[in-house]
Amino acid sequence: IIFISLDTNQSDWKKMVYQLNLTKYKNFCDFKGWDGDAPIKFNIYATPSMFLFDKELKLISKPITIRALEKSLSE
Repeated sequence: IIFISLDTNQSDWKKMVYQLNLTKYKNFCDFKGWDGDAPIKFNIYATPSMFLFDKELKLISKPITIRALEKSLSE
């Protein structure tokens, strides 16, 4: 699991990572918000946005709900 944040404030971002106990996962942020690279490179138009990749890092699903993610994982 990888989290890419669109935050613009580093202290707010760190606080959120610790409050949600996300430190066991990879967390990335360039602190440029919607003006950063992630929204452009990954066609992110809303948050949260989810992407499911296979072992070869091929995108296999871009679910828009948790239910859709769970369905993708069970297929």
